[in-house]
Amino acid sequence: MASFSQSINKLGSDNLAVARIEAAEKAKDRSTAEAAQQLEMAQREKDRFFQKQQSLKKDISQLRKDKRSYLCQLGEREEKRRREGGAVDGSAPDYLKDAMDNLTAEIEEKHQTLRELLENEYTLAAMPLKSNVTPQH
Repeated sequence: MASFSQSINKLGSDNLAVARIEAAEKAKDRSTAEAAQQLEMAQREKDRFFQKQQSLKKDISQLRKDKRSYLCQLGEREEKRRREGGAVDGSAPDYLKDAMDNLTAEIEEKHQTLRELLENEYTLAAMPLKSNVTPQH
């Protein structure tokens, strides 16, 4: 009779062990799913940063082209004045000066935004993902 009750007790403890293992596996699966979700969110955030960075680089490039265009216009006006024999006082038309100042300020603003974006990206990259998954040794 003792062996029968021992078998029953062993079976009960085996069932308890199996239940604990199943619960641990479910918790691990949940933690893994949460970690995967966090990783996916981090990847989306990284993609947004990359897109914004590319957009800023394009904007800066276009602004530089605009600035070069204004410089060319300014040079052409000065050359025209020289050819026509007019007095060249070295001053540019006010609208060109204003446009150049605005472009320079806008380029600097875009550069500053790009620098801040890169700082945020590096900060995010340095942050560990929150994870409940413990390494298995």
